[in-house]
Amino acid sequence: MPSFRSRTFAVMLDMAGCPNRCRHCWLGVPPNRRVSEDTLRQVVRQYREWVRPGESRPFAGAIGVYTWYREPDYAPNYKELWELEKELSDKGQARRFELLSIWRLARVKAMPRGRGTPVRKPARSASLALSEAPTTLAGGEALSATACWPRSGSSRRASGPAGSCS
Repeated sequence: MPSFRSRTFAVMLDMAGCPNRCRHCWLGVPPNRRVSEDTLRQVVRQYREWVRPGESRPFAGAIGVYTWYREPDYAPNYKELWELEKELSDKGQARRFELLSIWRLARVKAMPRGRGTPVRKPARSASLALSEAPTTLAGGEALSATACWPRSGSSRRASGPAGSCS
């Protein structure tokens, strides 16, 4: 296994669980019950305190904490969970972002355009509003593939290296 170079971590526990078990979900069907605040605090503490063998100080540098990995504001207490994320994360590491969702692209009027910049005015359809969107990991790092949607009047539907959609 290659060694970790980065000391920045994202700690993610889906505290709300998921009732749907959608077939299109990128996570598949793992067991996913609700997680308590105490469990999240314990996991974050373990990340903060772990010392790599042969070193004298904790390995983790900056830690960002997320209470979700399916939908950020799914839980009814999402405001309290956001405050908990900010409390447990290092300064500047708590972030809000939306995962790319085909369901949302088809139904929500304020959709991302291009490289994830939100559109503030309604769009007529997903194919007109979005021609390219990077596939992302939680935390926002772009993967090597980019999903491409057809533009109006085009049947092109493919994926390729980031930025390869035309």
